[in-house]
Amino acid sequence: MIIVATRPSQRLHDATVAPVATRATKGAWFKHWRLVSIDGSTLDVADEPALAEAFGRPDGGRGESAYPQIRFVSLVENGTHVLFGTRMDKYGVSEIALARQVLASLVAGMLLLGDRNFFNFQMWSDARATGADLLWRVKTNARLPQEKILPDGSYLSHIYPSEKDRRHKTNGVQVRIVEYRLEGIADADPIYRLVTTIFDSELASAEELASLYHERWEIEPSFRDSKDLRFGMGMSALRIDNPQRRDRLLLLNAFAILLLTLLGAAGESLGMDKQLRTSTVKRRVHSLFRQGCLLYELIPNMPEASLRPLVERYQETLRQNASFSETFGFV
Repeated sequence: MIIVATRPSQRLHDATVAPVATRATKGAWFKHWRLVSIDGSTLDVADEPALAEAFGRPDGGRGESAYPQIRFVSLVENGTHVLFGTRMDKYGVSEIALARQVLASLVAGMLLLGDRNFFNFQMWSDARATGADLLWRVKTNARLPQEKILPDGSYLSHIYPSEKDRRHKTNGVQVRIVEYRLEGIADADPIYRLVTTIFDSELASAEELASLYHERWEIEPSFRDSKDLRFGMGMSALRIDNPQRRDRLLLLNAFAILLLTLLGAAGESLGMDKQLRTSTVKRRVHSLFRQGCLLYELIPNMPEASLRPLVERYQETLRQNASFSETFGFV
């Protein structure tokens, strides 16, 4: 999931860790779009003078944080929780600066969900240039006048690179705006405002897009899968002060999450996910990564009648993942 700026490790990460969902993967698609989200977080590193100088510490209000921190921004494939395109730097580097690098991993056919903190004209333009479609929240005070109201109540507007361009209506980019409220939800904002590149209200209605945007929170469990010591890979407890060893461990973490996610996907395709939840629950309650972890624990005592199909489907799943099989053809 997370990879630092060491070039060989980053190249290997980028060549291998990529979206893995098939058309059958639950929650991975909206119409023909592959759903991905963008967000950032931080990761503690060892409390060593060299690392503190290299990465910096957050201000805790009553002094500095106990540990230096790395800041990272990543894309996540919503249906699988696979983090890809990750970029990291010192704590003082902004999420926006890292996000600009992350956008290079977008391709046509993706629909990127993003929070309002990422929205500005240049970021929007850079993301559009990748060919991906976008659905981002914007601040309610953004100036987005109604230019044309669409049948579903959404409307068209323009965004501009500067106030001068706005006044003269030059260099603008047309966008579609969706506004909605969350009734009966405690602490909900008075109004939510989304901006999108999808202009066809019949293909994607305002109601569908409003519901879809909240899938952006899928990235939070993805961060937990890497950081949490109890339910994930425990990267938040990493205290290695050697940069090369740390990079290799982070790279292995990314590969392990991908392999376990693919194991979970193989099991789910065989209906084994039903064995991992109570009979009264109808929806998926474990991410594919967590399913992979649970199946891995069950393998030593798994009956042959269940183990053989799982292994065969897992091999098939690995072969279907082109980027992984090209890098690790021996698996």
